[in-house]
Amino acid sequence: MTPVTGTCAPELRAALTGPCPSIHTPFDRDGAIDFEALRREVDFDIQAGAKSLILTWGDSLFSVLTEAEIADVTKVVVEQARGRAKVVAADGS
Repeated sequence: MTPVTGTCAPELRAALTGPCPSIHTPFDRDGAIDFEALRREVDFDIQAGAKSLILTWGDSLFSVLTEAEIADVTKVVVEQARGRAKVVAADGS
């Protein structure tokens, strides 16, 4: 993913108005990431008016996920958003 700079910055600032929920990573009973629940969360947030979705070290539990799992969560959120909302992902560094 490419950081937003330059001419895209105003567009990003506009998208970061209103509700910007922090996505929580859901898990199933076995401790695996529940990707279907994650997709439902993305849809729910967008239907509720979110223009941006934020993935963070804390709320998204990146602190306990592997790099591959972080990449998978980020990919699913971006794909499920389908351009309906901006996705901001932070790795905590």
